[in-house]
Amino acid sequence: MLLELSPQKNPSSPEATSKTAELLERFRNAGTKIAIQKDGELTQISREVLADTYGIRVPSKDSREKTLFGVSDDGEYGFVYARNKGICDLVANGAVDLAVVGTDRLFEDDVENRVEVVASFEDRYSWPLVVATPLNSDISSLSQVRRVATQYPRITQRFFESWGAEIETVPTVGSTELYAYIQYGGEPIDAIVDMSITGRSLSAHNLVPWDPSIGDIYPVLIRGQEVQSA
Repeated sequence: MLLELSPQKNPSSPEATSKTAELLERFRNAGTKIAIQKDGELTQISREVLADTYGIRVPSKDSREKTLFGVSDDGEYGFVYARNKGICDLVANGAVDLAVVGTDRLFEDDVENRVEVVASFEDRYSWPLVVATPLNSDISSLSQVRRVATQYPRITQRFFESWGAEIETVPTVGSTELYAYIQYGGEPIDAIVDMSITGRSLSAHNLVPWDPSIGDIYPVLIRGQEVQSA
């Protein structure tokens, strides 16, 4: 028996719908659109650098709210709250004018030649990207590494190629430290590449970072190439 569906009334109140429509219209009319990470550490950093450096105040947003856009009090700036991995694409394709992103996304999203870095905030925020292996690992040279788990596959490939190592990257979406101790696809992981601010998480999982690190990740303000030539 097929499920019978009955027509339902729209639960949205006229007042709420009106407020959303008004906000959306203000967003469309905003002179400059800016994308920021919708939640996470980079969200607060974006608020700080935009306010301190450019006097741009990002409106407060309740994490429970589903609205993915906002508007500054003066109506000049519209804000898009997006996933970190999608922000560079929005800028490169002209959907927004500016964005604050980590430098890792420029390379991972392959937009280095499609956006312009307007400002760097490396002096205020910086996080090392490291290679780490288990404490009891037999790996004594990075040229021995064959499988690497990481959220940064393109950066990792480039780094190991500089060591003459041909590797397979295993993409992760979190809990990267655990991959050093599991059989993924029936084979072990030799190393991980991850961001390490304090080193505490690596230490808690008996992982030892290699020195020097791959490099630092830090926030930058970017805009599209079309904006540059305008």
